[in-house]
Amino acid sequence: MANNRMYLVCQGCNKQFMLAKIFGDGYYTQDDSTFQARLDEFLDIHHGCHENNHVNAENQFRLAYETVYYETVY
Repeated sequence: MANNRMYLVCQGCNKQFMLAKIFGDGYYTQDDSTFQARLDEFLDIHHGCHENNHVNAENQFRLAYETVYYETVY
């Protein structure tokens, strides 16, 4: 289990995509050949989310971090 995870969060709908995790010595991504395709799909799906929630398209995504102590993403 990782100590902390880094997510890309759509500010239009608050859905998240895990970018990387850390376990002791720096962040790393999962060894997964589909990572780029899954990230592209996430970005494509959430392309229009900013329109419904009055979020500027240039600031539609933010980074969020999870700690196992609080079991939440913020």
